[in-house]
Amino acid sequence: MENFVDAVILWVDGSDPVYAGSLARYVGDEQTRREDCAAPTRFSNLGEIYRCVRSIRRFAPFIGRIFIVTDAQDPHIEGTTVIDHRVIYRGLEQYLPIFSSRSIETLIWRIPDLSERFIYFNDDFILRRPCRMDEFFLPDGRLVCRADYRSIAAVRLLSHLRTRYGYNDTLAAAATALGIRDRFLYIGHQPHPQLRSLLCSFYEEQHPELMLSNCSCRFRSRGQFNPAELGLLLARESGRCVVVPRRGSELYYKPRGGRNYTKHKLAEFEKHSSALSICVNSLDRACEEDRTALLDWLDRMLDNE
Repeated sequence: MENFVDAVILWVDGSDPVYAGSLARYVGDEQTRREDCAAPTRFSNLGEIYRCVRSIRRFAPFIGRIFIVTDAQDPHIEGTTVIDHRVIYRGLEQYLPIFSSRSIETLIWRIPDLSERFIYFNDDFILRRPCRMDEFFLPDGRLVCRADYRSIAAVRLLSHLRTRYGYNDTLAAAATALGIRDRFLYIGHQPHPQLRSLLCSFYEEQHPELMLSNCSCRFRSRGQFNPAELGLLLARESGRCVVVPRRGSELYYKPRGGRNYTKHKLAEFEKHSSALSICVNSLDRACEEDRTALLDWLDRMLDNE
């Protein structure tokens, strides 16, 4: 077994004129607009990835290589390897360009020379403290999944009451894709350990049709499943995963109304120093004062701890 793991990060800079032009050429479909699949916040870049990489280097020394998956872009971070969408979509180039992270996540196991054990990060996932290998992978090779069990039936019921296809729907869809009918894993917004061989076998050998249906969606689409959830469920079903409670493992920020929201959140982040990671979601929707306060706090955390 390899004595290191790789990190894989998805990243995009929506302010890049070339990328923005490509996106604009494909936006216009009524379903895409209704589902909010092309909202600017999905492609915003406010430097989150630099904090993400800094946190990996500072707090996770067991991680070897850092792969950044992009669409003809480069964040120019020394010591990382940029993987273009064309690399993981080799043989499937007819579906490019792709603007759905769910689609791209489906194929990250196709990164050349990717380690058997790897950790998937969104670019807004930031480690909160020093962590150990066995907090993601046990010595016997099993994954550590921090999650809560939730009802598939309840999610299906709620989906009939609203028009938007949400995060829980994608998790439940991954479970049903594997024939699971009762409960799914609510994995939250945090780094997810994965096993490359499980994904390769499932997608390439057993269910290429599921891989194709998920990775070919240009924008997020109703019915898409969450690939990280599927990978963790595959590991659990094959006895290669231990599920532990999610409570206390992650901190979450998403701008909301109220002038003291960010202040209260930063106080929460200070208090919960044992949490493994922080997700900074839709930072572009925060006011400039709140955005500056949050980024300054993250920089102090990464510099001082």
